[in-house]
This record gives sequence, C-alpha cells and structure tokens, in this order.
Amino acid sequence: INAEYMGTLSECLFFFDFFYIVIMKPTLMRLAQRSRGRTAAKALGGFGIFAAGAYLYARKAYAEASTTMNQSSIPQYMKDVYDWAYVNPWMVGILDSQITVEALLFGSAHALEQNVIDRAQPGNKALMVAHAYGHLIKQVAEKVGPTGDFTLVDVTPIQVAHAAKKLKDMPWARAKEADAMIPFLKPGEAKFDFIYTFLLLHEVPDEWKHKIVDNMLNSV
Repeated sequence: INAEYMGTLSECLFFFDFFYIVIMKPTLMRLAQRSRGRTAAKALGGFGIFAAGAYLYARKAYAEASTTMNQSSIPQYMKDVYDWAYVNPWMVGILDSQITVEALLFGSAHALEQNVIDRAQPGNKALMVAHAYGHLIKQVAEKVGPTGDFTLVDVTPIQVAHAAKKLKDMPWARAKEADAMIPFLKPGEAKFDFIYTFLLLHEVPDEWKHKIVDNMLNSV
C-alpha cells in the first residue's frame, strides 16, 4: 500500500481498537461469564471475520477513490497530510456530518457555530472560506437569506461538491473552487459584508496563514 495512506490506516486501526476495547470486549466478557464462553467465542470469531472483511473493503474503496479523482488543483500538503480527511471522496462521504464536528471540538461545536451564525445578518453579502463538515454552511446561508448573497470557496473539488449539495435549495447561495490566497473579488466588485472561516487556519502551512487572513481582510 502507498506510504501516504499509512496515516489513514493507523487512524482506522485506532478507532477499531477503541471500539473493541470500550464496547466489544466488555460485552464479550459478560457474555462469556453467563454462557461459559461458547457464545462469546462464536461472537468474537464472527466479529473478527466481519472486521477483517470491512477493513479490507475500506482499504480497497479508499485506494480506488484516491486514484480516480482529479487532484490537479489540490495543494501538495493536503495530499500528503489531509488526503484521508478532506480529499478522498469515499472518506469525505463518511466524515461530512455534524457528529464529526462535535467530536473534533469536544462538544463545543454548537457554541462556536452559533457565534458565527449570530454575526451573519439577513441581506449580507457573505463568504465562507473553506467548507467545514456539518451544517454550519447551510445555517449561515439560510441566515443571509434570499435578500443576501452567499458564496463558499474551497480548493478541493470534493469539498465544493459537498457544499453545493447543502446549498442546492438556496438560489442565492453557491459553492465554487478557488484558492484562498488568490483575491476573491474582481476589480471594481463590491466587497463582502461578512467573511468567515471555520476549522481551516490551524490546518494550513504557517506561511499560508497570513496570506489567507490578509486576503479575507482585504475583501471585507
């Protein structure tokens, strides 16, 4: 298997081990005490076969998705570090949920997201820099409303596709592929009333952080 996927496989194994230790093992131990081990042994064997099959299928699907997508516009650091989390279509389909955001923020997602939503106002010309998993993009676009204008920009095609699905019922909102370090506005175009990003800056290389923030500030 390619070296760049080893980090992802390690993550999968970590969660697999966590699930086994926290949930499966205690259940099997109680089962063994009650039935003298026979049922527990059968359950453990079945679970082991199922887990091995699921793991091999996941690895195959992950590799296939990575080789079939267009990666020409994706920054190299994302391919090297975050391919498993934000680039691979198969993994993105699994991770793009509010549960992921809550887990990443240790249950603080609602308060942080509400802070963003409260700052948006109906009628705003708003910009979200980089798609974030969960429902924040949809909530802010709804808050801006049909009297406003909402745009999402992301450098990753699969993230743009997922954002577009969330915005499909809002004609005043759109998602497009763009680099956050390149000016968002054309010469003479009106600036945005509201610009935000969520869960982005800590994940980009240090030398890019200032460029992204400067670009955002120059556009509002």
